[in-house]
Amino acid sequence: MKAAKAHIMILPSPCKGCAVQFDERFATPALRPGARLVADFAQGQVIRQIPSPPERILDRLLIKTAPVAPTDSADRVFALFKNNPDLYSVPVVSDGAPLGLISRYEMMENMARPYRHELFGRSPCVRFMAPQTLIVDIGLALAELAALIVNADQRQIITGFIITHRGDYLGMGSLQDVVREVTAMQIEAAKCANPLTQLPGNVPIRQHIDTLLAAGEIFCVAYCDLDHFKPFNDVYGYAKGDEVLQMTARVLAEVCHKEQDFTGHIGGDDFVLIFRSPDWLSRCRRALERFGSEIRAFFRPEDIARGGYDTENRNGAMESHPLTALSIGAVMATPGTFRNHLEVSEVAAEAKTQAKKTPGNSIFVNQRRYGAQPAPPAYQLPSRAPALRPDGQSSVQGVTSGQGVRS
Repeated sequence: MKAAKAHIMILPSPCKGCAVQFDERFATPALRPGARLVADFAQGQVIRQIPSPPERILDRLLIKTAPVAPTDSADRVFALFKNNPDLYSVPVVSDGAPLGLISRYEMMENMARPYRHELFGRSPCVRFMAPQTLIVDIGLALAELAALIVNADQRQIITGFIITHRGDYLGMGSLQDVVREVTAMQIEAAKCANPLTQLPGNVPIRQHIDTLLAAGEIFCVAYCDLDHFKPFNDVYGYAKGDEVLQMTARVLAEVCHKEQDFTGHIGGDDFVLIFRSPDWLSRCRRALERFGSEIRAFFRPEDIARGGYDTENRNGAMESHPLTALSIGAVMATPGTFRNHLEVSEVAAEAKTQAKKTPGNSIFVNQRRYGAQPAPPAYQLPSRAPALRPDGQSSVQGVTSGQGVRS
């Protein structure tokens, strides 16, 4: 029973009194209410966006537990529990493949009854296996594991779960250790999150980019900035400005894929989207369209009608300002193109500066080639196109800004 491609299995126990036989059922968690802390982690976008450490989480949670064979007697397993008060479950393994778990509570409760040792003591221990056992691959991410635990019944949570590598038994894991990891990551997320938008801040943004670069991933960094935001604050007040920032954070987060992409808040009116989604350009377009639609609710009707408003500058003269707009500078990162997050952010900032030169909501896509790296043909854009404006006109500006070799 090797499951080389499987990451998650929930195995039903063998029928009692029968030869050991079972079928594999791959779990698709439905995230129903369960342990609240783990559920919040499994469902929380902000927490999920904290970059995973380079080592596998389950390497740290692995508990080396000696298994028993399906042919071992119930008396032998009972003796293991009796002689090891801290042992809460025993895995049953056949030829390296896990079959399930025997719970201490179930075993002790059944065998403590009158005549149970005489009746079942010599029976194969698989008779006392839990109805279902959670079995996960050691490469499973913590968020996916948390989702599975939330979806499991209470007996599975108490019993623990089995950890495998390509279907072979490695050891066990416990709910307490998972909760400890979740708590640590929540504390780390709270320390790094922007207090207004609750999006990850500079530290996780840098870590996420460096992690993707080290892994040789192809991804896109989109640097987002609000145009004419300061005069908006001056005229409409900082409370309204905070609402605009929260709206912007929500729009940007909602256009991102919850598992593949990353939404970060650098600070002020600067945001970062890190896309692994291949359709990142259409997601940026949706962000521009939605922002252009939702920002209108923050302005007075007369300001919308004339496309802007007037303020008095430091010299006492009246100065006109257009409606607040969203500018996005995008840069593709392919293997070998950038060495670290500093290089990526430098090019993304240049692209954002170019986007801000176009009035209204717009995106500028960097298409320079670095050294021998070819520009990805899938992302070639027209040399110039009108930008998206608050009045609903939509398109994308894509400019090839020349070629260069970076030092």
